[in-house]
Amino acid sequence: MMTSSVNDLKSEVEFYFSAEGLPNLDTFSNTDPFAIVYFDETQGSARHWTEIGRTETIDDTQKPSWTKQFKATFQFEMMQYVRVVVVDRDSASEDLSKHDVVGTCEFTMGQMMGAKGQSLTVKLVPAKGSKNVGSIKVRAEEICGSADILQLKLSANKLDNKDGFFGKSDPFFIFSRSREDGTWMPVFKSPHIMNNLNPKWQPVSIPIQSLCNNDYNRPLRLEVWDWDSDGTHDFIGSCQVDVSQLMDMCKNSRPRDVINANKKAKKKKYVNSGTVSVDFVNVIKNHTMLEYLRGGTEISFIACIDYTASNGSPQDPQSLHYMSPGGFNEYQRSIMTIGQIIQEYDYDKLFPVYGFGGMIAGTNSVNHCFPLTFDPSNPEVRGVEGILSAYVSSMQSVRLHGPTCFAPIINAAASCAAQSRAEGSKKYIVMLILTDGVIMDMEQTRDAIVSASDLPLSIIIVGVGGANFSAMEVLDGDDGAVLKDSRGKAASRDIVQFVPMRKFKSSDISLLAKETLIEVPEQLVSYMKSANVAPSPINGNMAIGSSVAPPTAPPNGV
Repeated sequence: MMTSSVNDLKSEVEFYFSAEGLPNLDTFSNTDPFAIVYFDETQGSARHWTEIGRTETIDDTQKPSWTKQFKATFQFEMMQYVRVVVVDRDSASEDLSKHDVVGTCEFTMGQMMGAKGQSLTVKLVPAKGSKNVGSIKVRAEEICGSADILQLKLSANKLDNKDGFFGKSDPFFIFSRSREDGTWMPVFKSPHIMNNLNPKWQPVSIPIQSLCNNDYNRPLRLEVWDWDSDGTHDFIGSCQVDVSQLMDMCKNSRPRDVINANKKAKKKKYVNSGTVSVDFVNVIKNHTMLEYLRGGTEISFIACIDYTASNGSPQDPQSLHYMSPGGFNEYQRSIMTIGQIIQEYDYDKLFPVYGFGGMIAGTNSVNHCFPLTFDPSNPEVRGVEGILSAYVSSMQSVRLHGPTCFAPIINAAASCAAQSRAEGSKKYIVMLILTDGVIMDMEQTRDAIVSASDLPLSIIIVGVGGANFSAMEVLDGDDGAVLKDSRGKAASRDIVQFVPMRKFKSSDISLLAKETLIEVPEQLVSYMKSANVAPSPINGNMAIGSSVAPPTAPPNGV
């Protein structure tokens, strides 16, 4: 009898959503829906939902088809739950209290993957009352792994004018990919160009996996539409292509007709509704963190602990620094939960550990960056156990004080990262800052983060206790805002992840590591890409992957 390992039962899958029959909750316009997706794979009776992402907002529609895709590891042997909340956007705020919740639905990954064609329709439960508020359709597909990026520049010629005598069409294009059940899945939508029947769209970059699931011959539908401000866009025409054909169109300068089937059926002399051309196409190899790790890259760890007086006296059982004989405090749990994962990716497991905001015994001034070894020439300890031991011992030698200042410790970590880069080291540093209070040097902290954003460094901030951490969100780029320093210089990449520990109960503390570390792989790869670093050769072989040479010179902006 053939046997399988547990890993054989795991598959990476992607899923995406559409909705039908949503109510109109707006007085002077139609619904502007977006969806929030939550995930839970804990095995208890109570659900512990973690938000995994939000779709884009589609204006003025009660039948949205969102293009945002969500990914998860499907595990046959586990119950994995998905929750979808559909919301009518009323402002630019990401605070849900500023919008109207339409309804929610829940299902399991097993239901989704076991459905015919892996397409599942679930009724929405209304947020208020008992009236029908529509349904969600979720479609899933196993991922064929690829991190490559398709760079593409399209143009069109002599498109149909959908705006009559008073203007011209405002064209945009949509790529959809075919599914095994014969349906089409929208995967990319371009910006529109105003008042132009011969548009030249800006270059776009589309992940190969999202576009065609790594199948260069997979049918794609390219649709051209006329944008309307009220959301009732007009269809101009479409054609069917695949990635290989896009390359051929560019290489041989072969435009494609875009056809409007309804118009063709009515007019005997109909030729097309315009043509579309590929001005530039290129496939860029986008390396993964696993490739860098395979080539010898290490992930090192720096722990930084808050010694400000707002934590409370360590002798007080209510203190955040209280060392209970029967368990760990929040600082200890955070260090252990996050550190035990990161330490597996560092060869020597020697980690610097610092404190800030305290007074070292024998001194009369606050120190905002001191090693817990109390030896500036040797701030390292061995492994997570060493960090925990140094933290416990430090309470005999440090008096809690304040204020809470981050810039000195970030600058210290940045110095380590800069030295690592200068020496050609393969180390990428993850810095963990544990704090209970509000940052008092916010301007200097922003300056330090922006300065460090081009170094091999990620910064994780965990808020301990019940303080108001809203200011911390400014440092985290998850809302799409780019962090800028006091001179207006923007960070070259997002390197900060902030998580308040109060989101997690002691029973599901393992989720803290999942949420805090989730952005590290992308941040590591983004640094390597910005620094033009490819994975090192393995056993003397060539580094994995390379760019596919463009058939023509790349246009400006690519």
